[in-house]
Amino acid sequence: EGFEGPSHWATMPNRAVTQDQFSVATDQPHSGRSSGKLVLRSGLSTEVRGLYHIDENVPLPVIASDAFAASTGIGRGVSGIIQVGSIAVPILVKDTYHLFPTLQTSEGPSIVFNRDHLTSWLNLIPSSGTPELNEAWFTLAADADRGQLAAALKAPEFGLNAVHDRREDLASIEHNPLIAAGGSGILFLAFLAVLVLVAAALLVSLWVAVQRRRTEFAVLRALGLSRGQVFRLLAFEYSLVATVGLATGVYLGLLVGRRMLSFLDVTESGQKVEPGFILQTEWAVVAGGAVAVLIVFGAALLLAVRLLSRISDAQALRIE
Repeated sequence: EGFEGPSHWATMPNRAVTQDQFSVATDQPHSGRSSGKLVLRSGLSTEVRGLYHIDENVPLPVIASDAFAASTGIGRGVSGIIQVGSIAVPILVKDTYHLFPTLQTSEGPSIVFNRDHLTSWLNLIPSSGTPELNEAWFTLAADADRGQLAAALKAPEFGLNAVHDRREDLASIEHNPLIAAGGSGILFLAFLAVLVLVAAALLVSLWVAVQRRRTEFAVLRALGLSRGQVFRLLAFEYSLVATVGLATGVYLGLLVGRRMLSFLDVTESGQKVEPGFILQTEWAVVAGGAVAVLIVFGAALLLAVRLLSRISDAQALRIE
């Protein structure tokens, strides 16, 4: 290196406050016009000292967990230094994540490197070695033989404990009847059954109420109310009951649903699952159910009016 042009070198980073310094000097060149000047900071150190050739991927771009950013103050767009083994590694946090596959938040903060970047940096120092590989993800070509690859990876020389094919895992879940039909399917059938029971209960309740209150309606008619006014009075009364009942039922359903399904938010050992369980309500289905109840309510009112019209007011007063 003649150090004749722009400097492409930087000092190896360390975790100390004071860093080594490097500059291009024009005094006492070995040859030519310039020389490189490396000034080591004072004090003893067991860290590696020296220069490295500046690379566009240094500091190493990483993504970090929210817990890492909160505990270190190295958040999105911030540079820092972490230690891998005995080697200081400069990093630049490109983005943060809350959850990441195979990394549990209960295990503490985490960061994700590009493995090639990290290996290249560690290979600058031969004694540092290469980080141990304990997990590998593969993106396959469209025409790849997935079965042959899985069989090859299970060979003893690789020493892998398990090989998972995401496509096969998703297919097995979709074909599992306990999942495909046992979740939303069974709940939807239960919703329909409850809807039928509610409609039947509303119809019977309105029918019995009209039968029981024939004398009351006859008295109202004798006081001068028309059949239309009696019908509107009955419709207002039961519309209020239906509206309050639907609103209360939806609210209590959400509370009871969260309470009854809260066991899905923990593992068999009682730990919180990741990603967390989210209870979602199909509001379109709920709205459809409410419309169905209102239709039944309207039909019940029409039947009630027909029942009232069949019996004269005088007859109702004599019977009661």
